[in-house]
Amino acid sequence: VLLLLACYVASRVANLSPAYKRSVVIIGSQKTLPIAVAVMVLIEPQINADLMGMGILLCVIWHFSQTLLDSFIAAKWRKSLPNAA
Repeated sequence: VLLLLACYVASRVANLSPAYKRSVVIIGSQKTLPIAVAVMVLIEPQINADLMGMGILLCVIWHFSQTLLDSFIAAKWRKSLPNAA
């Protein structure tokens, strides 16, 4: 949610058009899985394999739930467009 909010604020500061603003918010907020897995790999020597697997599984579950949330937000934004079908 914080990354979603940060992308929204950045797109407003950049004075992007509404279509580009929506794209930045949705796409920018979905970059958490690769970053989370990269961090898990970096700290891997400090934890055992079972915890590593559980940590990555939790990252994947979180990413899936974030994708669902972003889908609901995108659908709501789509309905608010003047020429939405």
